[in-house]
Amino acid sequence: MDMLSTPAIHKNERLKADFRGNCVKFLTVGCSQIKKRFNFDDPVLQLVSNLSPSKAMLRKTRDSMPSLLPLLKVLPRLVAPEQYQDIDDEWRLLPFLQLPEDVDPKDNANLFWAKLMTADEGDQGLSFKKLSKFVLDVLSLPYSNADCERTFSQVNLIKTKSRNKLVTSTINGILLSKQRVKGNCVSFVPSKQEYSRMTKTLMYPKKKPKKNTTIKETSSAQIFNLYESDDFSDFDDIIN
Repeated sequence: MDMLSTPAIHKNERLKADFRGNCVKFLTVGCSQIKKRFNFDDPVLQLVSNLSPSKAMLRKTRDSMPSLLPLLKVLPRLVAPEQYQDIDDEWRLLPFLQLPEDVDPKDNANLFWAKLMTADEGDQGLSFKKLSKFVLDVLSLPYSNADCERTFSQVNLIKTKSRNKLVTSTINGILLSKQRVKGNCVSFVPSKQEYSRMTKTLMYPKKKPKKNTTIKETSSAQIFNLYESDDFSDFDDIIN
């Protein structure tokens, strides 16, 4: 844009017309390619826009989407039918909730719903854990094959032949750590919450003693009785 403000170009109407024409062509091709890659008739894409925090907290949104049942039915693998009513009730009550101080509708959608899921009921006695979990599951759905392929490529780099026995929880932890530490470890700045979790109690929890003390006592008693038997009464005489 700075180049357009130069006198040589600003006075040349032909160059400005060519520039505008190229911009229009670029936007036209971009929109046509987006339409080819996305099915805008998909009910999930049509309904998921109402799950943004700014819209979800508005009572006016309930006029266009009073119930989440249409979205729940097109995503049957995310939630069991027994939970439909609970999630729908939480959706209807959400606009009447007085949000906690740390929950802001201006936050990113994943951050907003994650905070809401872990928020206490408070004085209002309202909980939105099931609704928040459902929304987070919806937001985690890949909207293209490229996202899945990138994750699979990262898993292949982590789970090599020499480390082919890594369990799923370990691989998931490595992927999340890689996502959290963007760039390099030098520029990474941990949050206060992450610092608070770097404690001995959380990192190295004490293992509960196994409930086999009775077996050990019994085994010790059996060994003691064994050496008290008549067969070993003359043991000292034998070794001497």
